[in-house]
Amino acid sequence: MKTEKWFKKTLKSFEKDFDFRLETIILELTNKISKRMKERNINRVQLADLLNVSPPAVTKILNGTSNFTLKSLLSLADALDLNLEIDFKEKESAASKLVYAPSRAINEKRRVHS
Repeated sequence: MKTEKWFKKTLKSFEKDFDFRLETIILELTNKISKRMKERNINRVQLADLLNVSPPAVTKILNGTSNFTLKSLLSLADALDLNLEIDFKEKESAASKLVYAPSRAINEKRRVHS
C-alpha cells in the first residue's frame, strides 16, 4: 500500500508539468504510428517514401524527437490511411485514471471474499 501511495503522489506531482505532458503525448503518438505501421506491414523506408522524406526523418519521428506540426501529423495520417482528430478536452487527473480504478476493484474483491 505504501508503494501505491508513493506512486499516486509522484504521478500527481507530474500531471501538471508541461514537459511531462508533452512527452506523454509524443509517446502516445509514436506508439500509434508504430502500431499502424505493423498492422499495414509498412517499414521505415516505405513510410519515408509515402511521406516524401528520408528514412532518417522517419526514425526521428518514431523516436519522438521530431517536432510534430499539424501538417506533418496530417501527412502521417494520410500515409497510414488514418483520420487525424485533434480535440481539446477537460483535464482529468492522471492519478485517478491509473491508480484509483484498480484500487477500487481490488477493494471490491476484498469485500466480497471477506
